[in-house]
Amino acid sequence: MAAEEGVGVYNGSARKLSCDLGNEIDASCAYVFNDSVSLSLSGGYFFPGRFYKEERSDDTGSLFTPFIRGDGKADGAYQIELSLSLSY
Repeated sequence: MAAEEGVGVYNGSARKLSCDLGNEIDASCAYVFNDSVSLSLSGGYFFPGRFYKEERSDDTGSLFTPFIRGDGKADGAYQIELSLSLSY
């Protein structure tokens, strides 16, 4: 949830946006081979909320605002990360 409602533009008119940003689920696991080597796998999936599903015409985004589709059909996002750690 956002701390306060955002403002977007649709057909030249300003409109308040939902505070519902969405939800995310994450999972990770690690395997330690010995004191020096470990392997880990992490993943996550983001379920976009109503903020990203509202129809908007201000969809260009910038470094300070999210890049959105603006057509009301937001896609989820996922990340998968595999890492190998070596300590000496």
